[in-house]
Amino acid sequence: RGGDYGWINKWMHPQCLRLPGLTLEELRESLYGVNDLRQGDQDVLLATLTSDEKPEIEKEELDINDASFLCRPVIEPAEKPRALTRELLRFQAEGLSWMCDNEASDIRGGILADEMGMGKTIQCIAMLLAQKEKWMKRRADAGEMVTAEDRPPPTLVVVPTSALVQWEQEIKTCVDEGSLKVLVYYANRAGVVDDDFKGYDVVLTTYPVIEADWRKIINRHMVACQWCGKKYLPRSMKVHLKYFCGPDAVRSEKLARREVTRDTANEKAMRTLKIKEGNASDVKKPLPTPANFYKELMAKAGRPVMSMYDGAHKARERAAAGLAPGGDAIKEEPEDIKTEVI
Repeated sequence: RGGDYGWINKWMHPQCLRLPGLTLEELRESLYGVNDLRQGDQDVLLATLTSDEKPEIEKEELDINDASFLCRPVIEPAEKPRALTRELLRFQAEGLSWMCDNEASDIRGGILADEMGMGKTIQCIAMLLAQKEKWMKRRADAGEMVTAEDRPPPTLVVVPTSALVQWEQEIKTCVDEGSLKVLVYYANRAGVVDDDFKGYDVVLTTYPVIEADWRKIINRHMVACQWCGKKYLPRSMKVHLKYFCGPDAVRSEKLARREVTRDTANEKAMRTLKIKEGNASDVKKPLPTPANFYKELMAKAGRPVMSMYDGAHKARERAAAGLAPGGDAIKEEPEDIKTEVI
């Protein structure tokens, strides 16, 4: 049991699998799709699976204690970039060398998966400086002048919001002034255009900013469904009209099963909440949820309904108006404190 239609999928290479103790007929019945193969392919497959000979992969014995198995390529530490003001530890210099080699390969990158606190930020900054030094050296050797127009595009660094200030401060404290020109793309970015990025070496931003800008671009390409009015991308609209909405929509078998399950769960919930069958518009009284209980009690008490954010909003409004939390004006000078000795 399990899986779609009661089948459990398990994909194996026939050359790597042996099933001893089963006859050909038992094996033929337990393997789905065997009978769809040509007769010659069936014979080869069943003979391979029931063979007493070990698979090729098991014939090769591997000694995990062998020195040749444990060896790894020697990585020579890279020299610290001249503009980097902080010394690198040996493993950080090795990481810098590894990253620079990857940048020069066809892969053009990699994943630096050091543990937390091992200096991944300083290694990445060192790599940016090293790559810039190499580019400047190539231009100097070719006798070409470096201008802001022909500089390579900046490196985009996307970090969590909590690490944005850390990256900015790390570049300021660990790099000679003017060696890396940094643009923080975070606040006040509404009027930023493509030309504003020219001349910068690094652009710092966060995941939420990237997601917000991506959604703005995506929303421009969304189209409204003529039947329900919901907006979708053109590629999603095809699926929406084919399976979900419109006179020509046909539910797939999987969607039909899902709807039956959903309707059954809704019916059970309505019976539990003692809601009569019918449309939602037939239910005059709101559902007995905690929020509706709260609204009903506040209405009976004649008090306004407040959310968890109302207190914070009012506190900010009072602070902006120069009022104390209690509503009185904030006094510039504290009152004299009188002390009486009894």
